[in-house]
Order: sequence, then C-alpha cells, then structure tokens
Amino acid sequence: MGDTSAKPETAPVERRHLHRNRVLKGALVVFGNHDRVIDCAIRNLSDEGAKVTLGSTIGIPDTFELMIPAEHRIAPARAIWRTERELGIALTGPFQPTARRG
Repeated sequence: MGDTSAKPETAPVERRHLHRNRVLKGALVVFGNHDRVIDCAIRNLSDEGAKVTLGSTIGIPDTFELMIPAEHRIAPARAIWRTERELGIALTGPFQPTARRG
C-alpha cells in the first residue's frame, strides 16, 4: 500500500507589508508603448500592489502599467505571480494622474 500519511495543509505565507482592501474596480493593463490595452478588474488593492482578474494572462508581460480610467490615474506595475486568469502585482511606483478627455 502507498503512504497514507498526509501532510497538513498550511496557509500561504503572507508577504505583504500593507493590508489590501477588497475592491471591484474596472481597470486596464497597458503595455507595448501604450499600444496594447487589456481590460481587467481589480479585486484587492493597496499602495504596494493589487490582485487583478482578466480573461487570460497569456501575453501579459512581466512589467506593464495599471490604469484606473474612472479615477484618471495610472501606475507602473510588475507581475509577481500569475494563474490562468489572475495576476498578483507589485506597484513599482505611485499612481499618477492621466489626462482627462472632455
């Protein structure tokens, strides 16, 4: 018979410095000199990072910008982890205002 001893499941180690607030905001992943834009939803957010959901993470580079159009702001970001439809990202700089279109 095989080994019947099971390792107990452990919770993932929390590595974040700041608590992330649960949110649901429409956003955009922007890359390729602003030539490529992918719709996403921000699921949680802090000053240091976020979790976003997308249709697919295939083709999303490791570095990009995260734009929140409704708030007219954008920040540089880096993918820390990814699944088929989610990205865990670190914000590599602060959010900056974007140009408002009339």
